[in-house]
Amino acid sequence: MVYGKKDQHKMKIIMDTETALQLTVKQQAAEIMNKPDIQQRVKALIAQREQATQATAEYVSAGLKEVVERAVDAKQYGVALKGLELIGNHHTLFTHNRTYNRKPITGDLGWGVEL
Repeated sequence: MVYGKKDQHKMKIIMDTETALQLTVKQQAAEIMNKPDIQQRVKALIAQREQATQATAEYVSAGLKEVVERAVDAKQYGVALKGLELIGNHHTLFTHNRTYNRKPITGDLGWGVEL
């Protein structure tokens, strides 16, 4: 579709206005985020979320451990291997072709596995 000069000028004004509004919103957000009470609240919410996530991760790890043990007892080695794979992925033990920002796991992982 071909626009005339008048239409192009209107579109430029609209785009400039949208850009200005986006900058204003970003500036207002930055000002809000720099307030000490807001920063404290954000930190508290992040800590709360991390605790909830950790509890969930612990629950899943315990469940996987139980599944692996039952699968080995039942000689269902495919299920056991998949469970071990999921546990390994959770602890970032398999890092080929991936980049992780977590600290490496060392020590006793349970089930007689030592890193």
